[in-house]
Amino acid sequence: MCFGKARWDVSNSFIRSLDWDLFFSNSNLDTVLLAFYQNVSICFDNLVPKCKENPRENIKNFIPIKVKAKLRKLYRQYHRENDFSCLLNIQNIYLALKENNDKALLRQEHAALKDSSKYTAICRLYRKRLNSRKTDIQFILENGETTSDSKIICELLNSHFSQSYTYDDNTLPQPLFPVRSQKTLEIISFSLDNIKKAITSLKSSNNPGPDMVPSTFLKYGGEDIPILLLKLFSTSLSTGTYPDAWKTTHITPRYKSGSRSSVMSYRPINLTSVISRVLEKIVKSAIFDFLSQEKLITPYQHGFMKSRSCTTCHLQFFDHISQLKDSSMITVIVYLDLSKAFDTVSHRLLISKVQSYGIQGSLLSWLSSFLSNRMQMVRLGSHTSNPVRITSGVIQGSVLGPLLFLLYFNDICDVIKHGRPFLFADDIKIVYHSLRNEVSCVFSRIQDDIESVQLWCNTWKMKFNVEKCGVLCSKSISSELSISLHNKHIPRLPLTTDLGLKYTPEFSLAEYVKLQVSKVKRLFGFLFRNFKTSESKIMLYKLCVRPLLEFCPPIMDSVSVKDRCKLESLQRAFTKRLVGDNLCISYYDRCNLFDLEPLWVRRLKFNLKITFRIAKGLIYFPHNDFTFSSPKKYNLRNKSSSFKVPRCHTKYRSNSFTVRYRCIWNRLPTEIRDSPTPKTFSSLLNKYFINNGLEGVCDKLKIRDLIRHSSDPHC
Repeated sequence: MCFGKARWDVSNSFIRSLDWDLFFSNSNLDTVLLAFYQNVSICFDNLVPKCKENPRENIKNFIPIKVKAKLRKLYRQYHRENDFSCLLNIQNIYLALKENNDKALLRQEHAALKDSSKYTAICRLYRKRLNSRKTDIQFILENGETTSDSKIICELLNSHFSQSYTYDDNTLPQPLFPVRSQKTLEIISFSLDNIKKAITSLKSSNNPGPDMVPSTFLKYGGEDIPILLLKLFSTSLSTGTYPDAWKTTHITPRYKSGSRSSVMSYRPINLTSVISRVLEKIVKSAIFDFLSQEKLITPYQHGFMKSRSCTTCHLQFFDHISQLKDSSMITVIVYLDLSKAFDTVSHRLLISKVQSYGIQGSLLSWLSSFLSNRMQMVRLGSHTSNPVRITSGVIQGSVLGPLLFLLYFNDICDVIKHGRPFLFADDIKIVYHSLRNEVSCVFSRIQDDIESVQLWCNTWKMKFNVEKCGVLCSKSISSELSISLHNKHIPRLPLTTDLGLKYTPEFSLAEYVKLQVSKVKRLFGFLFRNFKTSESKIMLYKLCVRPLLEFCPPIMDSVSVKDRCKLESLQRAFTKRLVGDNLCISYYDRCNLFDLEPLWVRRLKFNLKITFRIAKGLIYFPHNDFTFSSPKKYNLRNKSSSFKVPRCHTKYRSNSFTVRYRCIWNRLPTEIRDSPTPKTFSSLLNKYFINNGLEGVCDKLKIRDLIRHSSDPHC
């Protein structure tokens, strides 16, 4: 069905004209669900047109049939008569084809830019033209044989994806897990407001889920949709039953790396029911609020958490490292990798842990039903595999899956006694430190923690991938000191990749910057080859390229001057290529012309906004690290919201985010620091930059080094 051309403007009146008596009068979940989908099917049959296949979907390199025939005729004539005029005619035909294709591509760009949601349209065009993102699988090797049958490929992939699941032995005794909360959460109440809020948060998409319902139907189908969902959700939760119709997951294989003909080179992208995701959003919000009020989630976890992110994990980690370096400590960091952590979670053990956290009653029964008897099938175009049962794991692609995994994984920090852990979902890194003459002692403590973590994994049916574990420590530490896991030595790392960043044992990010520069240059080439208008290039630069240069600004702001200049030079080169070599316009004028800001200005603003959120408690940060100065006796101006600035003994510590931006924050005007909301702070900060200019801001905040390095013509 072509949901993009559906008549949603008349759907509300059409839905009201249908018979809903059985739906509202019955309390049996299966009957209610059947009545709902029957009426939805009638609605789609009348309001959604059938899709027509477009034989010329890919305009690029399209050659009409008549032109192909003419080319074949010219090739035959050339080989028969050795007539070089045929080659000239062939060349002219290809040049004409290229010109026509370029015009067609340009028309596509103009159409996307005129679209009401032009950013979405231009991104769709970008993905379509990005040839590296191929979704068609031509063949897969199996025992040395090749096949191009889509049905067989689906079965092979489904078999491969299901290999990571485990089976529960219900005869084994269940490990003891202490009760974590005396308070309980047994039922969740639904309202039209929280259903409308959950629907609004959905991304608009015309791609239907396994139940053939797209998100656009829920968002634009009419004001009665929340009322129907309220009845559906209330019936499901009150009976403690998750509908069987939502238990099937469709998997789309996505190429990762390696040979395209091997099943090992693909990862699963899970697609679940959109209506189920709305219900899960409400359930997740209620459970998360309960866990937050009771403070049941470990403060070391940064993944899938409100007010925490990959940035906060990096920020606290590098701040901790800078404190240790400032105290002349030797650091040893252990990186642990769990094999298929999300897929190997035992459903039986997970439910026992969820119950210990205070989730009981009909909600616990509903969660147990949510996990049980689920199926998955791989889909390639119009072909699907036979369904395979999901015997373990949280449901990837679902809304509740990440939260359930956090509850299962939450207590692993309890067994780490000697180091400070940093968690992002299933990624674990543990920081240990010691004086230089006590290095051997710290390695014995590390081994004790590793054995405790290994025992935890054995108890809760999880496994380490030793090949992907590693130790990062100074080269001065003797190689005879080692750590073992499963009787295998954990290798020392000359360079580690940690949540998107690459750094050395000296915590240099030079290799990461080099990698990002290489990626961005390739993307620049792709943009200028495949897009014609400046507007589309700028939009795609903002959406797809600039985020690579702005990943984790608090950390990137403390890299070396040379590396910061490398990053800034990329935007400098991009704007110069847009205007052409004939126009001699300065970098800052080019930024104004294309409505861009220098990268160092964006980093500065972003980091000040993070500092504001930390000050207001909107981003989690340990209270002992960020504290305000005590009010003075006479309440001197500019001291009411100033941070205490710690004394530093090393340049590495003084350049760290938590020290550097305390100083910059304290130099901001009081009225900006005392802003009540992030939106107000952002608005006042922008006005401050406009009124004072970049040089004036740098003078007042005492950060002249930023503008000096940015304006260096050799950068």
